[in-house]
Amino acid sequence: MSRTTSRDNILKVGPRYYRVFLELPPRADGTRRRESHTVRGTLEQAKALRAKLLADRERGLYVGRSDQRLSDYLTAWLEAKKGTVADRTYERYSCIVKTSIIPALGRVRLSVLSPQHLIAYYASSREEASKMRPGKTLSATTVHHRHTVLKTALRQAVRDGVLSRNPADRVDPPKRGTRQLQAIDETAAQKLIAGFEGSDLEMLVWLALNTGARLGELLSLRWSDLDTSRQMVHVSRTVVEHMTKTSSEKWFDFKEPKNGKGRAVEIDAETVKRLRAHKRAQSQQRLTFGIAWADHDLIFPNTTNLRSVNPGEPTRPSSISRTFRHRVEDLGLPGIRFHDLRHAHATMLLRQGFPAHLVSRRLGHSDVAITLRVYAGVLPGQERAMVDAFAASLQAAQAQ
Repeated sequence: MSRTTSRDNILKVGPRYYRVFLELPPRADGTRRRESHTVRGTLEQAKALRAKLLADRERGLYVGRSDQRLSDYLTAWLEAKKGTVADRTYERYSCIVKTSIIPALGRVRLSVLSPQHLIAYYASSREEASKMRPGKTLSATTVHHRHTVLKTALRQAVRDGVLSRNPADRVDPPKRGTRQLQAIDETAAQKLIAGFEGSDLEMLVWLALNTGARLGELLSLRWSDLDTSRQMVHVSRTVVEHMTKTSSEKWFDFKEPKNGKGRAVEIDAETVKRLRAHKRAQSQQRLTFGIAWADHDLIFPNTTNLRSVNPGEPTRPSSISRTFRHRVEDLGLPGIRFHDLRHAHATMLLRQGFPAHLVSRRLGHSDVAITLRVYAGVLPGQERAMVDAFAASLQAAQAQ
């Protein structure tokens, strides 16, 4: 073997066979980084490749072949995310990375991770059995969440100079599942109210239907948030259930509502009456538990000793969701989630002709456009009424 010149970093290996060398910034430990590329062709072609590699290196488009595996990078990425995103978001990232992405792709070198790796991973995910839905595979939304986390992490790798391109950008993302919005009508709502009468969830279901508040918002309401004289409830926070927990940490935290700010929600006289009765019943429960009661001033506290949850602490949203789902199935209303009570409140108001901006404010949406987008498809008949009204106005004008 002989080098063609002493300076051009091109080595002639054989006839029409060259190796082009490129110096890269040293590793973190100071050791040298030098990579080679093979050219089967002429010396001019080898020189052209070296010129392109140099130009790419100067523009930051060439970052070299890293020996770092995807698992190592994702572990470091998660550590860097701590404190920069909401706790719940971090927990979701961590769960997806540690239980799915790393087991499936962690051994792949970051520098050789390709769109084909991701396509195969998503295909495998779609066939994976669901732990939450026995007998079914993962939902399309779950697979899409995995793609989003992976794409976000790899985008940071490009910014860090570890990757030149994000392979997730070259893959069609898995389509998210779209759940049909359950538009509960007044008849179904009355059946729900009657079905939960006398149960532990009676007042919670009533207030959800009559305010449209989210489950986490309801479970974080305090008696001090209730203004009975003005018939108003102040929604200023939501309870967050951590996905993971150590023995030294609480399973819950309170944070601002989804839109980042609180709101005042007016309630009717019947709701005030029921809340007062609910408070009297709760006072009796507190006497039963005595000093074991953890006083958080909550309207809907936990009233049973369940694992790490003490009486008086917030009730787990996941527990409420499961109990509600089982109860509505017994009532002959399968498929209705607790969150659908919020949708019921909104759709009933909109069907009665109340302005979208008032409904939006009541729901705590950050923009009325969200309200219009979510509920546009659950108001049948309104377009027909609009068309008929328009035609009638033209006919009236023509008759004059």
